[in-house]
Amino acid sequence: MMITMISRRMRTCHFNPVLVTNTETIVGVLPPPLATIMKRINIKKLDKAWSESIRQHGMCEVCNRTSRLNAHHFYSRSVMRIRWDVNNGFCLCVGCHVFSSKFSAHKTPAEFVEWAIESRGQGWYDSLKEKKNSLLKYIDDDFEDILLDIEHYNL
Repeated sequence: MMITMISRRMRTCHFNPVLVTNTETIVGVLPPPLATIMKRINIKKLDKAWSESIRQHGMCEVCNRTSRLNAHHFYSRSVMRIRWDVNNGFCLCVGCHVFSSKFSAHKTPAEFVEWAIESRGQGWYDSLKEKKNSLLKYIDDDFEDILLDIEHYNL
């Protein structure tokens, strides 16, 4: 059974309920543990810092446009090992990120990968791929260190 809780900010929070009972009558449902909530807050904070750091490049790395910039992950955000690695990011305009059917990171991914390797070099690609495939599990204490790494990265 899944319960949905609406927070003060009107965001939906899904969690598996822990029933608090008094004999056979259900008295209430406890929200997720504080650690789970804190982890979500840390992840959002790191995602925002990573995105801002990538967009500080100031122009699209493909076409040099300076407006409507996005931060694009070369390897998916789901790869937690390099999710916040600034070397895994590209500053792209909206067109080069998602909209252009001639060349964009999402609509023509094979061409984008080829361009990225040509642009940044085979060494960059091999290093990032090796880091992506390494085993690592983050703990809560790592989040502040990752944030500092992102904030002190110079493009």
